[in-house]
Amino acid sequence: MQNAEIGIFILSAPLFKKHEVSALNDDILDILFFNGAIDCFCPKCGSHSIFLGENDDTDRRQRKINMSLGLDAPGASKKERKLTGIYILDFYCSRNIDHKIHFILKVDDQKMIKIGQSPSPLEIMQGDLKQYKLLLGDSFSDLNSAVILYSNNFGVASFTHLRRIMENFFMPEAFQNWEQHNDTLPKSNYNELRFKEKIDLIKDHLPQSFTDNPALYSIVSSGIHSLTEEECLAYFPPLRDCIILCLDEMISDKKRRDMKENVKKSLGQIASTIKRK
Repeated sequence: MQNAEIGIFILSAPLFKKHEVSALNDDILDILFFNGAIDCFCPKCGSHSIFLGENDDTDRRQRKINMSLGLDAPGASKKERKLTGIYILDFYCSRNIDHKIHFILKVDDQKMIKIGQSPSPLEIMQGDLKQYKLLLGDSFSDLNSAVILYSNNFGVASFTHLRRIMENFFMPEAFQNWEQHNDTLPKSNYNELRFKEKIDLIKDHLPQSFTDNPALYSIVSSGIHSLTEEECLAYFPPLRDCIILCLDEMISDKKRRDMKENVKKSLGQIASTIKRK
């Protein structure tokens, strides 16, 4: 893993989910002694920030070197290294050094678990999502519920709220825009279409990240009907990120439309003022 990937892994790993040390291979030491940057919402600043590591003291550096060389367990293989223990990782906000994030990792029986985090994963995720409240309207509660359920390790239940966002926000919004340019299909007929047929019909009015990822809806549906809790928890972050990309697109498009209208209006007023002279 690269540094950025390790930061994302530590931040997004659900509490108490077990990760096999053998599956992490040589990345395990880089995770346990991570001192890079973490990009996330700072609850105390109330905005996004970069958190920098405070985990580079002499004792930690020496411990990592000993483990990497096997000096902590002479004659042991990498698999048998004595990783068992508690690892505390501290990071400070680059905007205000008094704002901190702390992670507690535990290794036991060849499994690594994130057993603690402050501020909580929920506080950080919810802070990042507030910017979408106005756009989503009533559907914001589904996004909020999905994040709460995921942070409490309810994978399947979190998927139901992701699907509700697709069905109750993105699709009706796009169909409404489609209706403004087309009057050939009664809404009753639209409601009878299968989901894929609906997407094909209104795709020009859906966010590009939605149409570029046609598997989005089917993955969420599979999560509700057939995937395990563990699989849903593993698949939740990219699904959530895809929905966030869609929302960012919609916000960006609205800003562009508003700017075009304002520019047109302002230039028209300037032209009228010049003509009156």
